Amino acid sequence: MVQIKSTSAPNTIEKLTTMFAAHGLPETVVSDNGPPFNGEEIKSFFRRNGIRFIQTPPYHPSSAGQVERGVRSVKNNLLKQVFDDTFTNTKKTLQNRIDCFLFHYRSTPHAGTMMTPAEVFLGRRPRTKLHLLRPNLKSTMEAKNEHLKEYLNTKERRKYRLFIYGEKVLVKSVRNETENLWPGTIVKVISDVTYLVNVKGKIRFVHADHLKHTVVEDTEADIAIRQPPIVLPQQQPLVNRQPESQDSQVSPSSPKDNSKPSPSRANIYSPNERRSLLQDQVSSPSPIVRRSERRTKPPDRLNL
Repeated sequence: MVQIKSTSAPNTIEKLTTMFAAHGLPETVVSDNGPPFNGEEIKSFFRRNGIRFIQTPPYHPSSAGQVERGVRSVKNNLLKQVFDDTFTNTKKTLQNRIDCFLFHYRSTPHAGTMMTPAEVFLGRRPRTKLHLLRPNLKSTMEAKNEHLKEYLNTKERRKYRLFIYGEKVLVKSVRNETENLWPGTIVKVISDVTYLVNVKGKIRFVHADHLKHTVVEDTEADIAIRQPPIVLPQQQPLVNRQPESQDSQVSPSSPKDNSKPSPSRANIYSPNERRSLLQDQVSSPSPIVRRSERRTKPPDRLNL
């Protein structure tokens, strides 16, 4: 329903084009014998768009009974709105009153289909003020679940539930033991909420909800668990460096080959190189740097 100021054929065609652009081309158009529908211009417009145009007989309104009944409903509702505005001392435009009528008419279930016109046309039920009396249970549950998810994913709660490899914890008893909490040690992190815990020599698969932080001094067994054995690279025995003979000395003119180390230095590592090798071989999630306790002695050289 649109408001039109002139009933000329061009103006009518313009309004019909706007409606067809929003809802598509209809198959049939029924009208009375008004002046804009008797000209050849509007009939040509319907033919170009493949629309069947039907006109009712003159002075026979019942041929377009649905249209006449719709016009009657609009006039009665507009008259009621005028009385209400006069009683409440409010002013509304004609378009505002038409929009109010269409909103309530399209949201009212039809007696034949038991569905609202908007639901038949759009495929969904539009929201009205009556929905406030019957809130949507699905939307309410989704909002509560989203609030609970935000609470569980807060940084402070995740920090409290986070456990690391080798940490001392208390494991909640779930097998009806006499003790409620058992001391244990994290031996492996499976996921953000699941862990493998060593409890009295037995490995248990435990959820983070059954773990608690604790402050307990580490025992030798816990230190051994936290620090796996370090495998040193195989080394050949150190060979004392022999003095080079005069025949083996390189002449200044000959090029110096630095691509390969000498055999006497191939398996000798400095303390920094040894420490880097140890760190590469340790596969612990939290490796601890350990300094070598081997005492290095200066090589015995032949002083000539």
